[in-house]
Amino acid sequence: MASAIQKSTMIYRESVNTPDFDNDEWILNPDLSAVTGVPRKYWKLVGDEITEMSDAEKDAVDQPTSKEKVNAAIEFGKDLILEFGSGNVADGIPLEVTKAITKELEPITIALMTGTVTVALDEMRSLDSVYIDRPTKDYFIAKMQAFIDERKGNVRTSGTSTT
Repeated sequence: MASAIQKSTMIYRESVNTPDFDNDEWILNPDLSAVTGVPRKYWKLVGDEITEMSDAEKDAVDQPTSKEKVNAAIEFGKDLILEFGSGNVADGIPLEVTKAITKELEPITIALMTGTVTVALDEMRSLDSVYIDRPTKDYFIAKMQAFIDERKGNVRTSGTSTT
C-alpha cells in the first residue's frame, strides 16, 4: 500500500488508495528518509520534499502559546494564594485579621487570578502591611520572582509582562 502526506497540513496517511488523493494537495509515497526518527511535529515541506526543521523552527514550535502561559500563571497564583491561606490557618490567625489581610491583598489576588504575576509582584513589593511581616513578604516576593525568571519569551502588552 501507498502513503500520502497533505501539503498544507502535513497530515500523514499510511496504507492509502492513491486514486483517492489529489496530487495537487497530497504528496504520494513521500520520501521520509530525511525525517527518520524525527517527531512529526518537526517535519516541514520544502518544495515536494519532507525535511527536518531547523533548531530555531523547533524552538518556535515548542513555545507555549499565550493562553498556556496565562493558564500556568493563574495556576501558580492559585497555589500561592492557597499556600498563604493555609499558613494563616496553621498559624491560628483570627478570622477578623484574616479578613483584613484578604482586603489588603485584594490587588495582588486579582493580579494573580488574571495571570499577571508581574503586576502581583509589583503590588507585593509596594505593599505596606501591618499584618504581613517582612520575612513572609520576602518569601512570596521571591516565589513570584522565581516564577517570572523561569519563563523566557513572556508575552508583553503595553510594556507590562504577562507571565
